[in-house]
Amino acid sequence: ASARTGNDFFSDPIDFRRHTDVTPDTVTLTIAFPHVSIAKTTAAGNEVDDAEILQPFGWRIVVTNTSSVTARNVTVSDTLPANWHYTAGSSNVVVTAPAFTGGIEPTGGPTGPLTWATGRDLAPGETLTLTFSSRPQTAAIASPGPVHTNSAGATAQDATGATGNATGPYNEPDDTARANLIVPGLSIQKQPDCGPGVTTAECPAPIHAGDTGEPYAIVITNNGTAAARNLV
Repeated sequence: ASARTGNDFFSDPIDFRRHTDVTPDTVTLTIAFPHVSIAKTTAAGNEVDDAEILQPFGWRIVVTNTSSVTARNVTVSDTLPANWHYTAGSSNVVVTAPAFTGGIEPTGGPTGPLTWATGRDLAPGETLTLTFSSRPQTAAIASPGPVHTNSAGATAQDATGATGNATGPYNEPDDTARANLIVPGLSIQKQPDCGPGVTTAECPAPIHAGDTGEPYAIVITNNGTAAARNLV
């Protein structure tokens, strides 16, 4: 090759041949998506407990991030049994990481469905625990009857705000817990009060005009499965 001056240029020939001796290489990318599981129990951590009419009954919902990425903006939902009312101000939310504890009230009260838009994120492996209480109303004795099923669900978002991808939502199916409704059952009996050691066959003694008669006792018995409160 020779170098020239002026309007000349380098005269080295250009090699336009295709080089085929390069070894190809690949890179595999695995895209991780959030995923949450849900566990619904009574406040005592059981699948079923006894509940009484008009008395507070506690429920617990635990949402766990089972993925390797952050589950964002977790929302919890709950469907109360028929004729149950949410107890206003009873909700409490605890997040393990990023750490958070506080009361978050749901929409949909008092009969539901209840929705808690917590606005909280869950780091991988961390949990959100929601506790609250509700009360079975008198109408719950007839409907649903003795067994009352409560269901709960949860959703989470990825970094784009989506709650699922082509393979499905980022959450497990809803979970359930139950309450057995127990109620009092009263019977009443009026009988002579003849005093200790005297059988009803021996009293009352015959009553004559002008007699004051024998005293009577009213006996109330609770034959039900729940305490009878505020007797009148």
